[in-house]
Amino acid sequence: MNKRWIKTTALALFVMTTWSVGAVDTTITADTLTYNGNEDTAQAKGNVVITRGTAEMTGAEGIYHFADQSATLSGGVSYVDGATSLTAATVTAYADQSLAASGGVEMHADDRTLRGTTVTYRPSDGYGTIDGNAYLAVPGTEMTAGHVEAYVNEIRMIGTGGVSLSHPAQAFAATADAITYTQTPGADDGFAVLTGNAHAVQNGNTLNGPALEVRLKEQAVETKGRSTLVISGGR
Repeated sequence: MNKRWIKTTALALFVMTTWSVGAVDTTITADTLTYNGNEDTAQAKGNVVITRGTAEMTGAEGIYHFADQSATLSGGVSYVDGATSLTAATVTAYADQSLAASGGVEMHADDRTLRGTTVTYRPSDGYGTIDGNAYLAVPGTEMTAGHVEAYVNEIRMIGTGGVSLSHPAQAFAATADAITYTQTPGADDGFAVLTGNAHAVQNGNTLNGPALEVRLKEQAVETKGRSTLVISGGR
């Protein structure tokens, strides 16, 4: 079989990786490191710490693939890079700094929060996906859905499957089959288009229709198609 391997204990493995912006050092530190020459991988076990550029990822065990410069850690994984932090059961970090996480994922990117069973995130343009009890919060607004596509940097989100949207400060809540939501970063000017069994509630008043357009700053809701407004008593 001629398997080539090198095993080290309580040592660090230094790897030079090539990113689109140039060469970046990757450091892998663990209680035990095993390099497999045939598979061109490094396996790490016990208090694993991987640093690459400004990013640091920790976990119980993992593997580094030299071919595509990806690193996968499992067991209480934590990832931090500047204003971005993430915790999950398993995380894979790729050479372009994109992430794929699974198992109780919670991610914070500046003042945005993403949660779900699985989360992917690409920091170059802030694009991410959330699946399984998807939750996304931006300043003032929260959204849940079965699946979410999010452009976190520009605050643009597309949710499908049992969507809910809430703005607690305005006592506003809505549900629908799907939603497209946009907001100017740093402003409270959220605009939502809800489609499919759309239902909105504010201050006890309800509005139902096939589609609704919501402007949160103006506290305005416009219906599309035949709709019903139910006004609470005394208003």
